[in-house]
Amino acid sequence: MHFHLPKPLHGWREFAGEVGIIVVGVLIALGAEQVVERIHLQTQTNHARESLKAEIADGYTQAFERRLVHSCLNGQIDRMESALLGSSSVMNPMPLYKQSSGGLFVYRAPSRPWGESVWQNVRAEDVFGNLPEDTRTTLTAYYTQLAYMQRMNDEEDNVVGTVMVLSKPVPLDATVKANLIEQLENERRRNDLMDLIASQMLYAADEVDAKPDAKTLSEIRSQSGTVKFCNAHGLPISAASNT
Repeated sequence: MHFHLPKPLHGWREFAGEVGIIVVGVLIALGAEQVVERIHLQTQTNHARESLKAEIADGYTQAFERRLVHSCLNGQIDRMESALLGSSSVMNPMPLYKQSSGGLFVYRAPSRPWGESVWQNVRAEDVFGNLPEDTRTTLTAYYTQLAYMQRMNDEEDNVVGTVMVLSKPVPLDATVKANLIEQLENERRRNDLMDLIASQMLYAADEVDAKPDAKTLSEIRSQSGTVKFCNAHGLPISAASNT
């Protein structure tokens, strides 16, 4: 028994040509789609890179400020401890200082939000994997340190509130003094650690080319409320490195 294949209307050669054209057209379309996807991903990656640089530059200014006021904060802690230890059974009240915003304080320290919203968005997108491996490593280390700085800044804010008691003639006994001294020494250690981490953050920001210009850093020196306080009360300003 013989089977006869149906012949195309215009012959096998013409049929093969038409199929070939269709196949080539599909391949071209798929290739074009991949090119468009790659261009779109690269555009997203470039945008993410620039957005991260802007966010890191903001973090740089805050780390820069922390380095500037490191010695001043330890100087304030020295003054609080001296006033506390120099008091007998009642606290000799320390002066209250008024902020330009109207708030009062005994201990003047920076209180900043360490932003990472861009980083969180980038981590949730495909573009993170499109960044060079060394950049991903640097960014991960930087933002791990930034999160640590935010936690310590929150802890420091609590201390700023706690030491307001030193402005009042409160009764003191050995236990109360010891507890307050312990909090102040913990704050000193925290301040030293924040200074160390700030220096590492400045270096990481340099690595990804996110360092602000000299004018921005000069404005931090002149506009920081804590720096102004330190200068007004004869407390030392540190020489911030990595600048």
